[in-house]
Amino acid sequence: MDDVFRSESPTPERTLGVSRVPASTLALDRTVSHLQKGGLPVNLETLSNVQVGLRSGQYRDNRIALARELKSDPALFTHYLKSLYASGADPQSLSDPLEALYSLEDEKLEKMFEISADSLSTHKLSKINRSQSLRLQHTLISTHTAEVLATKSEVAPGMAYSSAMLRQLALNLIAWNYPTIYGKALGAQRSRGGDLMQELQKQLGVSPLQIISRLMADWHLSAELRQSVAPESAPGLHRDVGPHEKMSAHEICELSELYARSHDRVNFPDAEAQWKRMEPALKDRFGSNFMEEIEHEILDSVVRYQHSAPAVFTAPYLAKVVPAIEPDSSDVAILRGNQFALRCAPLIRDALIRAYEKIEAGALSVEAIRELVDTVMPITGFSRGCLYLTSKDGTKLKPTLRLGDMPLSSYETLDHKEYHPIVDCLVATVPLKWNGVGIRGNQTEIVAGSLGALRHPGVLYLEIRKEAKEQPLEDVLICFHAIRKAFLDFLADGGE
Repeated sequence: MDDVFRSESPTPERTLGVSRVPASTLALDRTVSHLQKGGLPVNLETLSNVQVGLRSGQYRDNRIALARELKSDPALFTHYLKSLYASGADPQSLSDPLEALYSLEDEKLEKMFEISADSLSTHKLSKINRSQSLRLQHTLISTHTAEVLATKSEVAPGMAYSSAMLRQLALNLIAWNYPTIYGKALGAQRSRGGDLMQELQKQLGVSPLQIISRLMADWHLSAELRQSVAPESAPGLHRDVGPHEKMSAHEICELSELYARSHDRVNFPDAEAQWKRMEPALKDRFGSNFMEEIEHEILDSVVRYQHSAPAVFTAPYLAKVVPAIEPDSSDVAILRGNQFALRCAPLIRDALIRAYEKIEAGALSVEAIRELVDTVMPITGFSRGCLYLTSKDGTKLKPTLRLGDMPLSSYETLDHKEYHPIVDCLVATVPLKWNGVGIRGNQTEIVAGSLGALRHPGVLYLEIRKEAKEQPLEDVLICFHAIRKAFLDFLADGGE
């Protein structure tokens, strides 16, 4: 596995002076001390919500709401894990941290979160860089995926979630407190096709496994939880698991990490294909809609970063939006599972239905694409845009289809290695929205996101019409996703 824990050979011991303390131990001590001093930046909104809720008694009979707040923020959940058994909880009787949350006294919880953001970290989310945001996205995806899969297995969801979070913790801490080292390691594994864990160990002199093992021991976390995070022996993803065979928390975490990596084609180019190969068996085991359940959980969590890290995450929309008019069953069939189209305003939905009626099953549907560009686009609130597809050698994003009034030649080919917000969208798990210079040279609002295609990775770039800027963000994103999914269907690509 690239993502966290494979067995490693012990680092050779060296002595330093007359102390005869192994050099590897000294390096681990220094590294862990530095990581804990810097910590992880907290989401200020979430911290405020938790503190106000605890003081007001809001969570007294609703610990589920408190758990949801904590699970949305790796920094706060890490603080909770670090403080849990120091508060008097028994690691043996309450090995599941989320189960422990339901039994802790209100006074202990309130005292636990009498903290400031500065006491937790020297960093701020507003200063997040690309590598850190990708690691945060991997964490949100893998932890919520693990929890959903655990509910469909014989594994306690709290154990699965906590294990998944701890498996990501060392990587998050390194990304924030050794940003140059983390960036170099990520670049090295991307360019050489290596292993991120091994690259980090080369750079730091200690491994992420050693770091998290030390932290779990220092925090007195239960033996059961520690075994789930870093078992002494694990079969990994290569073991064939039957539809009724029991899975361990460790195996669920490995699956969840693969799903997270499958959203990051640039740094983990093989992960998406690996996930797709496993997907039919996973649907047999977990149900055909388990991925929709995962997406719902992820989006609900991502909303909390809208203000703290607006350059990385956009507002959630699926969890809030309910169609104003229920579509006919025949419309549902015509739209071929485009759930976003079903959530659009009736006028837009009807235009999409007309485009879908021109689809040619299993083939490139030229007439359907023409209908989408000429008829649907003008009424969605977007003025113009472009569909970028990755070049055959995978190094560039090339403008392939124009939408709106500007010729295709107006859009530039973009190199993957050079910074550009459109290139960033290729690996972002959700669409990005920003104010910038549009294709006509004017300031405008832009929405762009990964196409989500299997054979032709790309980015859908759209500029928001001036008159539509007052629309709720949810409506804009629903239309964006409806168009994105329509392109996938009309290109017969088979993506999600």
